[in-house]
Amino acid sequence: MNDKPIYVWFSSQLVNDRTRPHVYMVSALLSTIFMFLLAFTIALTVLCINYPFFPMPTNNQPAWFHVLAFFKLAFGMVSPAFQFEGFRTYARALIWWESRGEVYLIVIRWILALIAGGAGAWLFGRKAFKPVEQSRQVRGRKLWKGKEGFAELKRSFDAQASSAGASYIIASNKGLGFNVLDAKSFADPKDVIYMPDPQRRGHCFYIGGSRRGKGVTTKKVVMQMYYHNIRRKFKPLNDTPYKLFIVDTPKGEYASLFKKRHALQITTDEKYMTPHAISLDLELTQDVAQFVAGMIPVSDKDSFWGNAARSVATGIGAFLCAEAKGLWGYSHFAYFKDLPPEEIAALLKKYYPESNQILAMGEQPLSSIMGTLAASLGFMNDVARIWEGYDYKKEIHQMTAAMLKLQFWQEWFLDKFLSIELTEENKEDIFKKSELISSLKTSLADTKKGTSEDKDKEIAELEENIRIEERLKQRIFDSKNGEKATLAILDYHFKDLTKSNPDWQWVDLKERLLIKWADQVSMVTRDNPKLDIRIFDRSNIKSYIANIEVIVKWAKIWDAYETRPKFSMREWLYDENPQTKIVIMKPSGRFNNQLDGIIKGLLYYMKSTINDKYFKDDKKNGQTVRNLHMVLDEFQNLGNVKEFIEPALEMFASKGVTVHLCCQDFSQLKAIYQEEFLKFVLANTMNIYIMGMNSGDSAEMVSNLVGKKHISKVHASQTKQESGTSSSFSPQVHDNELVITPDEINSFLGTRFTKVNGKPHGETTFLYLPGNEKDVFMLTLPVENYPVLYQAEPADWISGKTYKPSRITTQDIKKAVEGYGTSSVSSSGGSGGGVSMDKPKANPKGLYMEDKPVADAADEFELSPEELDALEMATQKEERSTYYQLPTEDENMQDTILKDVIGEVVGGGAVQTGLHLLDALGAKAKNLTTSRTKYHESWKKKEKKEGLDPLTKN
Repeated sequence: MNDKPIYVWFSSQLVNDRTRPHVYMVSALLSTIFMFLLAFTIALTVLCINYPFFPMPTNNQPAWFHVLAFFKLAFGMVSPAFQFEGFRTYARALIWWESRGEVYLIVIRWILALIAGGAGAWLFGRKAFKPVEQSRQVRGRKLWKGKEGFAELKRSFDAQASSAGASYIIASNKGLGFNVLDAKSFADPKDVIYMPDPQRRGHCFYIGGSRRGKGVTTKKVVMQMYYHNIRRKFKPLNDTPYKLFIVDTPKGEYASLFKKRHALQITTDEKYMTPHAISLDLELTQDVAQFVAGMIPVSDKDSFWGNAARSVATGIGAFLCAEAKGLWGYSHFAYFKDLPPEEIAALLKKYYPESNQILAMGEQPLSSIMGTLAASLGFMNDVARIWEGYDYKKEIHQMTAAMLKLQFWQEWFLDKFLSIELTEENKEDIFKKSELISSLKTSLADTKKGTSEDKDKEIAELEENIRIEERLKQRIFDSKNGEKATLAILDYHFKDLTKSNPDWQWVDLKERLLIKWADQVSMVTRDNPKLDIRIFDRSNIKSYIANIEVIVKWAKIWDAYETRPKFSMREWLYDENPQTKIVIMKPSGRFNNQLDGIIKGLLYYMKSTINDKYFKDDKKNGQTVRNLHMVLDEFQNLGNVKEFIEPALEMFASKGVTVHLCCQDFSQLKAIYQEEFLKFVLANTMNIYIMGMNSGDSAEMVSNLVGKKHISKVHASQTKQESGTSSSFSPQVHDNELVITPDEINSFLGTRFTKVNGKPHGETTFLYLPGNEKDVFMLTLPVENYPVLYQAEPADWISGKTYKPSRITTQDIKKAVEGYGTSSVSSSGGSGGGVSMDKPKANPKGLYMEDKPVADAADEFELSPEELDALEMATQKEERSTYYQLPTEDENMQDTILKDVIGEVVGGGAVQTGLHLLDALGAKAKNLTTSRTKYHESWKKKEKKEGLDPLTKN
């Protein structure tokens, strides 16, 4: 668009170009001169009044006389032809005043009047010489720019904000523009435009090409809420708690701008992560259905397989909700979805009868559906592996200590835990091995009949094979009773621990399993006299040790994973003022499919929760009580989330929830959604920000979205006749004018950098289309460099780090169980004394936890490297040594015993280090002794004093 004006000197001059503004020079000059004379005359009339503080020269004439005399004098000075009597009379008066020293009083008045006349001419001339548009907009949107646009938008928004309240600042007319971290740019309310609360409820849609400034605009909103409303570094607009839910980009553009303590990150590939507590959110089968709908896509062309997979997944969730409400996790969902079809069918039939029609189709279709389910939810195994230690719990079928407090899971675990059972198949194996052993013995006898020396090696191999097969055969025979004993012991401890210690963990079970065999048998058989005592024969100890070894070695790791603090979306949504007000879903750029399904699942869950009629509206006595903003940057990367966006845009406004949708180009959305859906989004967002894009289909679509204007133009025509030339002018209305053209969208909008006061300064220009407003505004925001407050670090699993089991060996377990000179750990229902295994402290409840399931001793106790080595040696000795539990009154012996142990471990040269370790080891060694003599003497003394039973110590 060429805005250069055309200068017209005469009204008869014909100008055919009516698209450019005109400046009518003659009329502008004449009107400016007239304004000068008018202002001068008025000013001189006022000044020629005789004021006490500013007297006139000696005379008896009125003020108008001096004004008229000035003009006579001026004209006479120009030409002698105008030197009439009035000129000569006033000239003599000036000479007389000069002789009296009063002439300066009139000269000063002339000068002041000339200044006033010049000022009036300048002010009027600015308007007179302003180019005049030859067209006038009569209908359609008007594009406002610059200060005029700022003033027009402020006038409208201030009227709304004054009655309904303001949410945040969107623009400033101060200095270089609105800067979130510069209080001067928004200190005066007259310089800023506030987003009215009703306007922000209508949601926001941002679109702009790469590097066009889309992030500048969205971050301006997000950072304002962070620094003004959450951190309160500046005075907030209101006292309403603000909350932010952000679906970040893989680059982590938003996460880096928040301090750790202010934001909670749901991610998988960083040390700073918080797992999602899925069971705390999915309490009902209907919740599961919403979550699953986000994770499993449904094809428009063939929706059966997707919907069927959703039904099966919902059935699995229904089973977990029914039997493990609030206790299950992603690892359990991953475990059960990978079960064989026949086992899945049994669960669905009982817990989700809605899937009966699918089950009736037969095993083959169900297998295909399970394949679709596995393909859609493959990421869940990865998430379970990172968040819940899936790989470490395969041998216990993903069981948790919390679930084992329920009878259903106790029975389920006891049925699944041990894989060797004396079934018909086992019996067949025994028969085959008997035949094999017999055949080997026959071959051995035949071989020995030979006399050749080269037969010796073959004979040795046959004898070894016979021994191996005999051992395997005996193992199968022994496994039946060994398993029965193990399961009986586990069953007893599950029930007893749940009764005596409702908060028990795996390490508590570990301690119980290491009780001496004789005492173990005594406790179990006393609790259940109907048990066959033969299963507790000492010959089954070996099988028992093999069975419990996995629990003993991995208990600490399992507890560490199970006690990790987790995040509940439901609790966060219902808490209007949570401790952590920012939640970030952060997908991985390298592992891009790892979290996408969970993000979509949570979005669908949030949709159903927020739209619930029991999720209260945000108006209470006419006051706003909720200001929740959901920012979905590059939301097209999530795939089709139509089932979330449509109800969110339709119904979230009444709940005080604002959705901010950001994308780069309309073509991205058209590739995922139908064009009708795109029209729906544009029609249901009250705040549309257009950041600019290259010329093309998207720019044309934006141009059409802004609309056309109806213009009234003056058309000129000229007719030449014999009598001369005549001109005529007629106004005509045009209705095909674009408010902004596609090439203007490309050239006018976006981010540009210049230098201001020698420093680089960036500005983003964008179109703002506010709902309920008939016009469109071109606004400018400065580019800000916000401080980086968080630096992402890769999670340990990315570097291949794995967690190791406890250093306890099979021989250590054997020593504890067989009771080489030891007595058992005291428990409810068991004997006193015995081996004491250390129990780790549960991780403190908090909002996040770095990826360290196992606490680092150096961090926990602040030990030096030398002290840490000593601690490790002492721990090894503790786990492998025989300890005896002392009675209560002998607790004062523990310090002496500990010093003895430490001195033995670290040597005399490290006594100071050992003493420093005393507190760290105190919890483990409390009331224990390594002296068998001290143990017997202490208990005999207590038995004699209190009359205790010699066997049970009770």
